[in-house]
Amino acid sequence: MDGVYGSGLRSGFANTDELGENFQINLAIQKGWQVPQVGLVKTRLVLINATDNINELRNGTGIGIFEPGYGPRRTVYAGISIPLPALGAGHGGP
Repeated sequence: MDGVYGSGLRSGFANTDELGENFQINLAIQKGWQVPQVGLVKTRLVLINATDNINELRNGTGIGIFEPGYGPRRTVYAGISIPLPALGAGHGGP
């Protein structure tokens, strides 16, 4: 579990205004599986922005900023890590 907090970037004419605060909570779980002839295979599930807050990073005003930008909405990622064989494994070598 981790979190990201932003206190608000500058906005408006000549950067005289400030955006509101934003935060995001991320959750993850990982499990390792010992697979014969393969090794340790890891599976992982990640939930980004668990509370589904709309995080406005910039609003398109201010000096050098031309379009609004937002943090990610609620997103789920899944992944599998499989170890590669050691270099030189599988051939007789010199």
